[in-house]
Amino acid sequence: MSRPKKKSPPPVELSPYMLPTCDPPKAQPKVVRFLLVLLAGWLLFLVAMASDKL
Repeated sequence: MSRPKKKSPPPVELSPYMLPTCDPPKAQPKVVRFLLVLLAGWLLFLVAMASDKL
């Protein structure tokens, strides 16, 4: 199961758009904020439904 370790290139050479974990330098704050609010609302909804069934 052990995979041979491949030398990963330094993150400086990679474009920020290729890395999903790093936000692009000029990200759209409105879209990101909307997605965060939507995700938070969905999580709160799931917690409310779970606590209601208890």
